[in-house]
Amino acid sequence: MKAGNYYGGRDFRVEDVADPLPAAGEILIRVAAAGICGSDLHEYRNEYPAQTGRPPRIMGHELAGVVAGSGAGAGDGLKIGQRVAINPLVGCGICERCRSGMSYLCSKGQTVGIHRPGGFAEYTTVIRENCYPLPDTVSDDAGATLDVYACALHGLTRLPVKPGDSVAVIGSGAMALAFAELSALSGAGSLFLIGRSKAAVERVASLVDAVPLSASDQDPVQAIRALTSGKGVDIVYECVGGTSQTLALAMDIACQGGSIGVEGVHIYPQSINTVNALLRQLTITWFYSHGRRGERMEYEIALDLISQGKIRPDRMVTHHFPLDQISPAFSAAADHAATGSIKVIVNP
Repeated sequence: MKAGNYYGGRDFRVEDVADPLPAAGEILIRVAAAGICGSDLHEYRNEYPAQTGRPPRIMGHELAGVVAGSGAGAGDGLKIGQRVAINPLVGCGICERCRSGMSYLCSKGQTVGIHRPGGFAEYTTVIRENCYPLPDTVSDDAGATLDVYACALHGLTRLPVKPGDSVAVIGSGAMALAFAELSALSGAGSLFLIGRSKAAVERVASLVDAVPLSASDQDPVQAIRALTSGKGVDIVYECVGGTSQTLALAMDIACQGGSIGVEGVHIYPQSINTVNALLRQLTITWFYSHGRRGERMEYEIALDLISQGKIRPDRMVTHHFPLDQISPAFSAAADHAATGSIKVIVNP
């Protein structure tokens, strides 16, 4: 089969690799759609420790596809040709963290596209429990956005929006859009979107009726203060990470007693004013991936919200590329200010 092997940096090569064979408990998936995640772009920009020199791997942890086969004991409840989305998190299932719904903290956990082959290939294998059947009303592309929405749901599980709360989202990518959508759905009284690129932040803000604030032409701290009668906002969701000092920005725009949720992966240490945080009694909550909310997986809840039309991934997906164009796909995703991309989908 064909696969987009990743060699590090910006080096993707579409190569012939052996067809995967599903082991016991695994499902063979013919990949239909695989999204490029912001964490993928951190590697692409060499913001993570270098992949160069390691064996190539097949990235792509946001994926949906069609059941093409099964290993021993894995075929129950799924039919050949059935469309499914894939939860990329594989916990051990038996440790205390897994049993309490926090499989993202499992010390033996694996992630599709990192520890296991991912979706930037014609076929891949996944464990049966991570396959979620897609209703006819949910497209393959929408299925590939489920991981994004599940991560945002996890953020709102740990730091909920109450009706009437003022909310600011820092970022103008797919994750920022997901947090903004879910904040609006939760009853946010006012919603602000902060980004560097004026065009990008205005584009995403228009999809969720948020007030766009571009750091390229105004001071977002002063702007937020002016728009909130000097108070600041109740909740800030930081969805950028990378190399910017966005944690300090989040603290500056939060109100006294306000809360900050950090979803972005920061590559460099953040410089913050701890006295500022202390005297204003700010709360900072960290998010990572997704798990279980009550008795249900957040991934499954996200699927329900999409199937019910309460969130709209069609607004998130802006670009499509075939597998043999995976390098241009990453280029388009990385330069979203110029290309207008929010979520780029590779369709093998």
